[in-house]
Amino acid sequence: MDNEIEARKIDKPHILIIDDEADFLFAIEAWMLSKGFTVSTAPDGRAGFEKFKEVRPDLVFIDILMPEMDGVDTLKEIRKIDEKVPVILITAFGVNKRIEEAEKYNVFGFFRKSQDFEHAATLICDAISDLK
Repeated sequence: MDNEIEARKIDKPHILIIDDEADFLFAIEAWMLSKGFTVSTAPDGRAGFEKFKEVRPDLVFIDILMPEMDGVDTLKEIRKIDEKVPVILITAFGVNKRIEEAEKYNVFGFFRKSQDFEHAATLICDAISDLK
């Protein structure tokens, strides 16, 4: 069983994407599915945290700016139950105080919405190599 789990993490990681922008969420989910990843999504931080507890993904993408429970608050909750899962923050903007605060919680990397999805692939590959 452990070998099966390890193989899944390396070959086909389960990625959770948490973002309140429906068009972006749909586009990145479709792209990740086309690359063969297993994908779960959530439209906000609270739903994303609940989904995280349910599916226990191998990697998480979280939009930093969301209403109610933003990406940093979601990250904090995730870190209470899993300190090691790679988390990549999604941002449409440059550095701000919330990003600086998030870095205290072991963020694996950052993905800007203006970047090509192939940059996300690089981040995912780097995170997968850390899972080995």
